[in-house]
Amino acid sequence: MRLLCTLLLHNRIYSVVLFLLMMGIPIADGFAQMRLSGTVEDPSSVRLPGVSVLVVGTTTGTVTDIEGRFELVVPAGSDRISVSFIGFETQIIPIGSQSSLRVIMQEDSKSLDEVVVTALGVQRERKELGYTVQTLSSDDMVATMDN
Repeated sequence: MRLLCTLLLHNRIYSVVLFLLMMGIPIADGFAQMRLSGTVEDPSSVRLPGVSVLVVGTTTGTVTDIEGRFELVVPAGSDRISVSFIGFETQIIPIGSQSSLRVIMQEDSKSLDEVVVTALGVQRERKELGYTVQTLSSDDMVATMDN
């Protein structure tokens, strides 16, 4: 009986050691990741909600909240993020050892040019179209909303 107890005890110790070793592999992998947070603003320091923040070379990303803040877990080996928003230039920012960033977006006047959306939902520049285009200005929109 004593021999049986000794074998079970040793077997249990080996099982516990093996279990701890197997659990240690994902834990070590988790330490390689880095948490990155920050804010995204326009040139006049207004925080921008809905800005896309992606880790370059991965599918990991997030969107800024209503206060222009973001929080992201950066996988091991990643060293840059891409920050993009409609009407602003896409920025590729090196992370380095920083855990917090303040990103100031630069306006992209090229992307604010006239774009025509056709009935099929295809976007074209006005000069590329071979037919008449009706323009709807922001004043027209406001006048319509007031009526």
